[in-house]
Amino acid sequence: MDEDDGSIAPSMLYAYAAIMEGGALRERCPELSADIPVLEQLSIERGVPIGGKDFKTGPTLMKTILAPGFKTRMLGLSGWFSTNILGNRDGEVLDDPESFKTKEESKLSVLEQILQPNMYPELYGDMYHKVRINYYPPRGDNKEGLGQHRHLRMVGLSHADKD
Repeated sequence: MDEDDGSIAPSMLYAYAAIMEGGALRERCPELSADIPVLEQLSIERGVPIGGKDFKTGPTLMKTILAPGFKTRMLGLSGWFSTNILGNRDGEVLDDPESFKTKEESKLSVLEQILQPNMYPELYGDMYHKVRINYYPPRGDNKEGLGQHRHLRMVGLSHADKD
């Protein structure tokens, strides 16, 4: 760090500073800044916890709350749509399809990990899952998240909810 090494990301410096100051480190986005052996060891030596990889909010949080309940009750899902509306720099960056690709993959994987469509193909095998992030500059730093899911009741009737 003293040599200003370009391979050290600013987020790693933040993690280092937080650990050195004794402040618990809680990752709020799905990144791996503190997932390097030297920072993990430093946190152990200083007794500073490092927690989480993602401080879920909005539609992703709702998926992690609702999907386990659907699975436990064996309620099938035909689809889930979610979108975030961002007006800040995050929204501008994610408006680029290449930049959005990694974020989309991580957001799409949430339901697959919870529902396990390969184990329950009759309930989730044909589920349509769409994730979008929309850049809308007037929104500023005020993120808005919207979601809709359609689940199939046991008697074959369809029901839609918005979260």
